[in-house]
Amino acid sequence: MIYPFINFNGDCREAVGFYAEVFGIEKPKFQTYGDVPQDPNSPQSEAANNRVIYTKLQIADSIIMFADIPLGTKFVPGKNISLSMVIEDLLLLHTYFDALKVDGIVELPLHETFYTKHFGIVTDKYGVTWQIGLGTTEDILNQ
Repeated sequence: MIYPFINFNGDCREAVGFYAEVFGIEKPKFQTYGDVPQDPNSPQSEAANNRVIYTKLQIADSIIMFADIPLGTKFVPGKNISLSMVIEDLLLLHTYFDALKVDGIVELPLHETFYTKHFGIVTDKYGVTWQIGLGTTEDILNQ
């Protein structure tokens, strides 16, 4: 499945609250950067820890994911939407990632995270950013 993923510059809670109100749905739970495992060699500020690292809304038949960019990261309006792909087949995940990176830019190499064994971000040669991770649609629904 492919899901739109929208990034914000610190106002994710406000924006998602607005969307929930517009579409008449319940506000979601928010996971913050402070909720996830931290690198002890690189402690984050309280402001950084309070930013949203993940939330989602189900609007009509679509799941849309949202987050704040990390504090200190450059926010570029118009470049804050990517496509998130969740794939169950590890070989297919690598096939897609490797094909998308040709003449593109690997933003984050495939690696293990706290939420999946394989995740990476690549911007293809046409400027479309793809977040690709190992998992199932059910994993997304249960987050």
